[in-house]
Amino acid sequence: SNRLEKLFSELVLFNTKIDDKIELASYGAGGAKYYTSENLDKVDIKGVELNLDYELNNNTDLNFNLTYLNTEDKSTNKELIFTPDLSASLGLNYKILPNVATNLSLRYIGEQYSNSQNTTKTDDYTLVDLGVNYDVNKTLTLYSGIDNIFDKKIEEELGTNVGAYYFAGARINF
Repeated sequence: SNRLEKLFSELVLFNTKIDDKIELASYGAGGAKYYTSENLDKVDIKGVELNLDYELNNNTDLNFNLTYLNTEDKSTNKELIFTPDLSASLGLNYKILPNVATNLSLRYIGEQYSNSQNTTKTDDYTLVDLGVNYDVNKTLTLYSGIDNIFDKKIEEELGTNVGAYYFAGARINF
C-alpha cells in the first residue's frame, strides 16, 4: 500500500490453493437445470486487486476497486462457476455533517460461467447503490441504504435478482 498526499493506493496479488473446496455445481438445462454442492478436490485461485482512494476535500473522497481472478478446478481444468474474472466498483463518499456521511457507488460484475462444463456464461451487469451512515457516538453507528436503486434485472441463475434492495441497521464498535 502507498499514501501520497491525498491519494491512497494498494495493489494486492494472491495465489490461493484450496484442498476440498465445497462449490455450487449446476447440471441439466432449461427447466431441468438444478444445482447441488460438490467437493472439488483441488482449486487454484489467482488474482490481482487494485484499490485507489482519493480525497477531493475534507468532506469528499472517491474510491475505486478493480479485481481480476483466474480460477481453476484442477481436476477438470475448468473455471469455477459464478466467479467473474473481472469486477470493479467506483464510489463517492460525502460527509454532510461531521457525523453523517453518504455514499454512492457503481458496481460492475463481469461475465461468469453458470455451469461446471464452462459452456454457458451469464451477462455482465452494473448496479448503482446509495447509502447513509449516522455516527450517534463513538460506539454506535446507524446506517441505511438502497442497493440496485434503478432496479436492474439480473439473470435469475445468479440468484441475486432481488431488484432494489432496502436495508437499515446498527453497528456497535467496542
